[in-house]
Amino acid sequence: MGEKTTNVKRKKTGGRKPILRERELAACLGRYRGNVSACAKHFGVTRTAVIRFINNHPEMQELHRDVKEGLLDDAESALAASVEAGEAWAICFMLKTLGKSRGYVERQEVENVERVSMVVTEEIVDGQSGTNRNDNPPDAPTV
Repeated sequence: MGEKTTNVKRKKTGGRKPILRERELAACLGRYRGNVSACAKHFGVTRTAVIRFINNHPEMQELHRDVKEGLLDDAESALAASVEAGEAWAICFMLKTLGKSRGYVERQEVENVERVSMVVTEEIVDGQSGTNRNDNPPDAPTV
């Protein structure tokens, strides 16, 4: 009916160019949890062709973003379950990422809060007499 289609280059094979359709690609993105490479392989097109199709269709951009967010939510839930089960790796990971504000870091992060300046003074001394050859007295710093 009013479904948008796009011709794309076929990957490594000859013949007719495959046609990507929004409905079919939406189902594929859902099935493969937003994995663009898996969808490209499924349709026999390049990954770039799928990305281009998604970028040219705002509804597909939103769907792809939503599917990826759902996958991230599932990963966070699995991590929380592992923390609740007392898994040391999960506890350590969560503290290193979410616990930074409470001081759980592997390395110390140092910020320079004051401006530090350094003055270098060069003094030329006559090797035989030990006298200063600069116009300034020996104890006066030069900038």
